[in-house]
Amino acid sequence: MEKEELQKVSAEYDAVYFHQTTYRCAKLAVGATLQLVDAVLSGKTHNGLTLIRPPGHHSQRSAANGFCIFNNVAIAAKYAQRKYGLQRILIVDWDVHHGQGIQYAFDDEPSVLYFSWHRFEHQRFWPWLSESNYDAVGQGKGRGFTINVPWNQVGMGNSDYLAAFLHVLLPIAFEGQMKATPECFSHLTHFLMNLANGKLCAVLEGGYHLRSLSESVCMTLKALLGDPLPPLSGEIMPCLSARESIQNVRAAHKSYWKCLTYEDVTPVQDLSTVPCQAEEAELTQTNVELLSPQEVGDVNEVIKMDRFLETHMKSILSLKPPIKTAAAVDESGIHLLPPTVHIPKGLDMKEFKTTISKVLLINICAKHSEQVNTKHNISLNWKEDPKTNNFFSATFGFILPVAYSYQPNLTIVIVAPNQNLGKNRISLLISLLQGLAESQILAVIQDTEEKIMQDIANILAGDFIPHFENFAPDLQENVEVIKELRAQFQQEWKLLQCSGNQLEMNKNK
Repeated sequence: MEKEELQKVSAEYDAVYFHQTTYRCAKLAVGATLQLVDAVLSGKTHNGLTLIRPPGHHSQRSAANGFCIFNNVAIAAKYAQRKYGLQRILIVDWDVHHGQGIQYAFDDEPSVLYFSWHRFEHQRFWPWLSESNYDAVGQGKGRGFTINVPWNQVGMGNSDYLAAFLHVLLPIAFEGQMKATPECFSHLTHFLMNLANGKLCAVLEGGYHLRSLSESVCMTLKALLGDPLPPLSGEIMPCLSARESIQNVRAAHKSYWKCLTYEDVTPVQDLSTVPCQAEEAELTQTNVELLSPQEVGDVNEVIKMDRFLETHMKSILSLKPPIKTAAAVDESGIHLLPPTVHIPKGLDMKEFKTTISKVLLINICAKHSEQVNTKHNISLNWKEDPKTNNFFSATFGFILPVAYSYQPNLTIVIVAPNQNLGKNRISLLISLLQGLAESQILAVIQDTEEKIMQDIANILAGDFIPHFENFAPDLQENVEVIKELRAQFQQEWKLLQCSGNQLEMNKNK
């Protein structure tokens, strides 16, 4: 088509741009995504990242939309199902806009779990759809497999994204098999790498500030390569609006997911961000025109963001050795581990002195402890259940929220001979904890089974956790223990405030 014809076609849409090479570029974007799927599922690589344009998650079966021509991710999911026979695919969409095109493509399919967080502002933000809200859970057999976390205010930060992962996505994903800084995306990617034996395809979609986009892509790539992750900046405390959205999502999906069976969650009706009638009149939706980047925002704000990122990235990045894994064992056990992780005898062992205020201890034990729990010394009484092989409610509902709130400089995991957790649970916990303390983690294994020692060494050396079999919910008494601990420590460790009835209690204080 000639330039004039393309301009005429583009004028029919509110957010679609056509150029003479658009069709070719769109085909290349789809092809690159399919090549990544082939590389990962054929075993040539464990994971990968495609840097493509144009994006695709707004595009629908018969219409381009939102600067998207072909729906790259939806096509890739269908391709993986048909060519490789995949039965369960997870799509995580963290673009600022809702990817309604992907949602429409799999709305009635239980074989694809679609998770999206996006700016919503009570349906006043593009694409202005009611089905972008938390109560859009899918259709027919696909009910429960669409998960929308709508953000109803701007300025959501690292803590809000982290809370949505820990309290919504990760528990459900393991069952079914805006103001955020770039390092946040490395931690989110690290979490996802613990699913599906590490088979992860990252596909570039949106991005409106080039410096922020490039730094976020680099942080994602660091996680895919297994590099140490930088610490999260800012206070680890999700805001009230984020907690309300997470609460409503959990309530909407309680009847579809076993991991939410024993949670006392009900929708929050009186949202803190709902404007009064006078404000509503001022915020009435208006038609949006496509503007040049100079017209979209204040140039001064762009300059401020560039300056912030320049200093921020320097402050969080540090030079760390490539890796990172070593083991010290006695002569009787040295044959159990590969030589590459052995360290020489006779290291200078200095006495380690500290105070209780500088150490966080979480003791997982089968027997009830008479010890009184304190902020930095917590006993988690966990009853072993031979029918289940998971530890998810404790991992995502308590341990990780507390650990990320604490932000340690070193993580130590002690595996005792009388430990009551299976090797898969221990491996998962250690793998997830590697995201903390710039991946500086120490595993102390005391006279336990040889297989556990080998599995832990493999995890620390970069292997992926084994696949979890059929999911069964944790024992109700174990879940009650977690709920009691959350209620007890939610004020000290703020990331715990996203679960159960704690939210309403917080609002009334």
